[in-house]
Amino acid sequence: MDIGKEFTTDTSKEEAGVAVELGDATLIIARSGTKAYNKMVDSLFKKNKKALDLKNDAAQTLSDNLMAEVVGTTLLRGWEGVEEDGKPLPFSKENAIRLCRIKDFRAFVMEKASDMTLYKAAVEEEIAGN
Repeated sequence: MDIGKEFTTDTSKEEAGVAVELGDATLIIARSGTKAYNKMVDSLFKKNKKALDLKNDAAQTLSDNLMAEVVGTTLLRGWEGVEEDGKPLPFSKENAIRLCRIKDFRAFVMEKASDMTLYKAAVEEEIAGN
């Protein structure tokens, strides 16, 4: 096994995002663990440490809202074909954060953002070779 081919990722894809299909929609998802992602997680969670340390229902709600902000700001980079109440929903940071408050949508975005295979450098080389 060539470890380099297996584990080398394309940092430009990680930061800019890759297209991920979700039904009839296409989401552009950046990779988790980028500098922007880590910086925002660190900043928001440090700033809210006292409230989060209470580990009560309010702390869980705050944590969920903070993660929605992180995911909607740093991971979800764009979309096409997303609708809300049967109407096209334009991409904006505010709309992204709001949709990321839906826990299962946020979980989907986070799952794809942590899938290394989407960001592998060798994927394009393999496609070009076939």
